Amino acid sequence: MSLRIPDVRRTSTPTEASRLNLSHLTSSVAPATLYTALLTAAVITTFLSFNIYPPTLAPDRFQATLRLLSIFPLLLLTFSTLLLRSLAPRGVCAGVLLFASSTVLWTANEAANQYYGLNTTDERFKTAMMLLGAMGLLLTTLRGAHSVYRSARNHRRQVQADPLTGLMRRDGFLKRYQDFPSGVPCSVAVFDLNQLKSINDTHGHSEGDAYIRTVARALRSGFPERALLCRWGGDEFAAVIPGMPEVQVTKRIRKILLNTPRVVGDAVAFAYGTAPLTSGEGMDRALALADQRMHERKEEQRATQTVIYPQFPTDGEVARHLEHLGTSNELLTRGVALVAHLLHFEGTFYMQRQEDSWVVTRLHFSVGQSHPLHEGLTQSLESGLVGRAYRTQTPIWSTDYPSDPDASPAWVEAGLKTTLITPVRCRNDIIGFICLCSFSTWRSITPKVRRTIETIALRLGHVLDLERVEQDVRATLEGGLLGLGAALEARDLETGGHTRRVVGHATRLGKALGLPDDALDALRQGAYLHDIGKLVIPDSILLKPGKLTPEEWEIMKTHASRGSEIAQSIPTLAKGALDVIRHHHERWDGTGYPDALRHEDIPLPARIFAVCDVYDALTNARSYKQAWPQAEAKAELARQAGKHFDPEVVHAFLTAVTD
Repeated sequence: MSLRIPDVRRTSTPTEASRLNLSHLTSSVAPATLYTALLTAAVITTFLSFNIYPPTLAPDRFQATLRLLSIFPLLLLTFSTLLLRSLAPRGVCAGVLLFASSTVLWTANEAANQYYGLNTTDERFKTAMMLLGAMGLLLTTLRGAHSVYRSARNHRRQVQADPLTGLMRRDGFLKRYQDFPSGVPCSVAVFDLNQLKSINDTHGHSEGDAYIRTVARALRSGFPERALLCRWGGDEFAAVIPGMPEVQVTKRIRKILLNTPRVVGDAVAFAYGTAPLTSGEGMDRALALADQRMHERKEEQRATQTVIYPQFPTDGEVARHLEHLGTSNELLTRGVALVAHLLHFEGTFYMQRQEDSWVVTRLHFSVGQSHPLHEGLTQSLESGLVGRAYRTQTPIWSTDYPSDPDASPAWVEAGLKTTLITPVRCRNDIIGFICLCSFSTWRSITPKVRRTIETIALRLGHVLDLERVEQDVRATLEGGLLGLGAALEARDLETGGHTRRVVGHATRLGKALGLPDDALDALRQGAYLHDIGKLVIPDSILLKPGKLTPEEWEIMKTHASRGSEIAQSIPTLAKGALDVIRHHHERWDGTGYPDALRHEDIPLPARIFAVCDVYDALTNARSYKQAWPQAEAKAELARQAGKHFDPEVVHAFLTAVTD
C-alpha cells in the first residue's frame, strides 16, 4: 500500500469562498435554465401537436392535467441537479438527468394521449423511455453507493494515518502487520530523531514539525512500496520491510541518512536499530531488540560526532565559543553573525548610540537579502521598537512585525516579518542594541532564543567595559610617556615635538606593515622612550656643541643599552618597546650599535622606528644643521635602503606614510 504525505493546500478566506460560490452559481444557472427551457418546449410542442386532431376517444382531461402537472417536480429536480452538480459525486448527476428526462418525455406523452383520448403511443417509445429511466436510476444508485463506500474508506484511512506525516499510526501499523501471511521473513527497524527538543525549544514547534516531515519523507522514499511505515511516537518511527534481509535494510537506512539534512554540526538526523522478524509471530521481541541497538548506536553517535558550530547550541556552548572572541569588533562581526546563523535569522545589525540618536553599524545579512538598512542610518532615541526597548530597558521582540504598532513602514515594505532587539549595557548604561531580523518567514521568539542573544549582549557589554578601561589606562600611560619624552627632548636640546612626530610616523608605518594592535602599542611605547638612556650621559658630552672625540662617541653609543636597562625596571613595558630602545641604532648591513645586528636579526619594531627617527631628524632643524626638504630626505632614505635601513620598511614608509 502506498502512503502519500498529504498536500498542504491553501484554504480560501470567507470573501474568496463567497466569490467562488457566486461565480460557480452563475456558471451553473445558464445551462440549467437552457436545459429546462428545452424540456418545457418539448412538452408544450408535444401537447399542442395533439390539438390538431380531433379526439376519437373519450378524453379524461382531469387525470391528464394531474399527470401533466407531475412533470414540474421532475423539471425542478433536473434544474437542481444541474445547479448543484459540482457537489454531487461523479456520475450521479448524469443518472438523475437521464432518469428525469426519460420520465418527463414519457409522462408528457401519456398526458397528451389521455387528454385527447388517443392511444397512438408507439410501444417502442415506451420501452425506450422505461429503459432510459431504469438506466438512470441504476447509475444513480451505483454511483451513490460507491461514493458512500469511498468516503468511509477515506475516513478509515484518515483515522489510521498520522496527520502530520501521512504515515500510519501505531494501531494501524500493528493491524496491517497482522494481515501479513505467516512465515514471511521480514526486518523491523526503529528510528529515533536527534535534537527534536532542541529544535522545538530554539526555533518553535513549526520547525520541529517540518523536521519530522522531512525525516518521514526521507524514510518513505528510501524504502520499497511494500514496506509498512508508521510514526510510533513523538520523535520515533518504526518500519517492517517484508522480504528484505536485515543487512540490506541497514544499507538502505545508511543511504537515507546520507540524503537527510544533518541537524547538529556533523550529527546525523536520527539513530536507528534493526532486527529480524518472521510474520505471524509477535513483534515485541523484535522491537525490543531493535530499540536496544538503536540506543547503542545513539551513544556511538554522541561519542564520535564533533560539533564545532552547533546548529542548536546550549547556553553553555554559546558562552564558551564567545569567550574566544576577545574584542568588541570580533563579537559584532563573527559572534553576532554566528549566533544569527545558529538561530536561523537572516540578518543582524548593531545600533550604537551617538548623542540623541541610534546609528546603524555592523550589518550582516544573507547574500541577496533585500532590506532598508545601511550603515550610518539614524533613528531618533525613543522611536520604533528600539525606542520602546530603550524606554523599558528590556529586550523587545515582535514575531509578527507588520502588525506591531511601533513598526516602521519602510521595514514593513521591505518585508520584515520578525525581529528581536536586545540592549547592550556598559557601566549600567544602554550604549547599543543587537538586532536580529527575519524576512522570508515568521520566526518564533522562544525563551531559548532570547537567552542566547542576551548571552552575547552581556559578553559584548563586558568586553566594551574592559576596552574603555584599557583605553583610559592607555591614555594615562601614553600621557605620562609623552611627558617623559618631552623632558628628554628638552634635555637633549632637540626640536620640540620630535617625540610626538616619530610616534605618529611609527604608528602609521606599523599599520601599513600589518602589525597587530599589541605590537603597535609596544612600538609606540618604545618610540616615546627611545632616548631614555641619554639620562645617564654626562651633560659635557650630551650638550657638547662641537664634534665628539672617539672616546666621547663610545660613551654616547652606550645610551641605547643603558636605556634598555633603565626601561626594564618599568613592569608594564612590552618587550617590543625594549627592542626599540636598545636596537633603534642598529643598521641593516651590521655596522650599527650596540650589538651589530644585521638584516632580520634586528627586531622589526626597531627597524620601523629607525626609519621614522632618521626621517624626522633630517626634515627638522637642529642646532648644528638646517632642515632638509622632504624630497631630499626621501631620496636619502632610498639611498640608504639595504645599507642603513630595511629595504621593505623604507618602501612602505615612502609609499604609505609620506605620500
